[in-house]
Order: sequence, then structure tokens, then C-alpha cells
Amino acid sequence: MMSNVSWMKMLFLGVPVFLGGSLGLYLATDFDGPTSLPSSCCNQSEFKGGSKSFPLEHYDVKDTQERPSLAVDGKGRIYLAWASQTGDSDKKLLLARSDNQGESFNAAKEVIKSGIFKAVSQMKGKTISRDVRMTPHVIAGKDEIFLAWTEALPDLTGVRMVVSSSKDGGESFGTPAPVHYGENARAAFTSISLGQDGTMVSSWLDNRDKKQKTFASVKGPAKTEFSMEESA
Repeated sequence: MMSNVSWMKMLFLGVPVFLGGSLGLYLATDFDGPTSLPSSCCNQSEFKGGSKSFPLEHYDVKDTQERPSLAVDGKGRIYLAWASQTGDSDKKLLLARSDNQGESFNAAKEVIKSGIFKAVSQMKGKTISRDVRMTPHVIAGKDEIFLAWTEALPDLTGVRMVVSSSKDGGESFGTPAPVHYGENARAAFTSISLGQDGTMVSSWLDNRDKKQKTFASVKGPAKTEFSMEESA
């Protein structure tokens, strides 16, 4: 399993950038060189690095909080996941994969489309409204990849954080499973990690009780569901 590899340096610019008149998400890879690569990985003489851009929507121009996610699996395949707003009331989650160490990527695949939940709060006598981000996380496991994100409920009354897995390199994903049970959850600033034994842990900030708290939940290696979340 290689969700983060020390022998590869990756510079990730996760904000919309204007370059040559076009708006896009930019990815650049820079490899240390053959002497620092594991002997079991890939054709070391062909590592070149490179760059790639992915188009974004004009809605994404002012969003400096929605960020992409990057992972590398044991076969050296690179996965890039990001969210993009496609209209006034919806976003989509996209995934692209490179099979040649970042020299090129396949066409971005739409994994899911979600409405946009607007969280409303009071601060110093003022009403503040903000869009809850999808905040995707892609993780490379031993024989599958996992993709987690936050989506709006169908009736737009709240949000839920979910995780789904793929055993065919991201071509298809299973039914998303929630990482929490609280129906009034407000998962934000989310995090998720996978252990070598298959244990998955997730944490997030949540103001479901009108007070910001840290929550966490765990899914054991032999389990199909996450445990009931607990707050710190």
C-alpha cells in the first residue's frame, strides 16, 4: 500500500489558477531520481515527471477552501480527486488516473453529483451563510482505492460524510457508506486515514450542538460499517 511515497516529490496547486487565459487545476510531479526509487517499483529508467491541468468551472474562481486530493497505489498509479461547482445549486466529484507516473491522465470521471448545503450561523449579531464543501479524500489501499467526501442530503436539510471503494482502479465505486450516524451532523474540515491492517479512521469538526466539537469514528478491518462517532 502506498498512499504517500517518500521517493516521490509532488507539488500540488489546489486553487483555481489563470494561466494563458484558462482556468484550471494544475498538478506537477518531480521525481528524485532512479537511485531513490524502490527496486520493486516500475521502470525506473522512464521516470520523467511532468505537469497536467484540468479545467474548472467559473463558479470555482473564488473558492479557495475546496481542495483536491492525491494518492499513489502499489502499482504506481496516481489518483487525483477534486470537486467542482457546476451550477448555482450543485457540485460534482471528479476522479482522474495516471498509469504512467503522471505523464498523462485519463479523462476525468464524474463519481457523483450533489446539491449544495448552506450552513447558517450567527456571529456577533450577524447571520453568516456558507456553502459546505465536498472536501474529497482519495486513499490507496492494498487491492482497492477509497474515496470519501461530504455531500448534501437529498432534501438539502443537512450533510453527511461518506466513503466508497473501488476494486477496478476507479472505474466504478460501491454504494457510499456514512462515517457517522448523527442525522444533524455538520461534518467539516474532514480527515480520513487507512491503516495497513485495513482499519479506517475518520475525524471532523462538527457544530451539530451549536458548539464546534471534534468527532471521530472507526471501521475495523473485518467490519462493513463505521462505529458510532464520539466527540472529544
